Amino acid sequence: MYKRVETWPDDADGEVLRLLAESGFDFSAEVPIEFNVDVEEWPPEEALLAELRKHYDDVECVEAEDGDRFVQFVVTSRVSYELVTSVQRAATELAAPFGGWCDSWGANA
Repeated sequence: MYKRVETWPDDADGEVLRLLAESGFDFSAEVPIEFNVDVEEWPPEEALLAELRKHYDDVECVEAEDGDRFVQFVVTSRVSYELVTSVQRAATELAAPFGGWCDSWGANA
């Protein structure tokens, strides 16, 4: 059984989970979850991309229409607070030596 909506922490990740729940998101289904790694310098070092590819699928550099630039990777799993926060921590540890950090994610139903 998944946590009730009001038990998610009062932080950015908890807020995203609440918004997903309000939209009717199916937390029991495995879905592609996109995580974004921001970097201080663009383009990112090839060594960073290689390190991320050792651990994650679909690693790519994204240059959005709004000018935002980041490295994105995908984890296919059930969405949970524990999952998204642990992946963000792990990706930040991998990216930190290259001036990077991971603090955003998204999933679609």
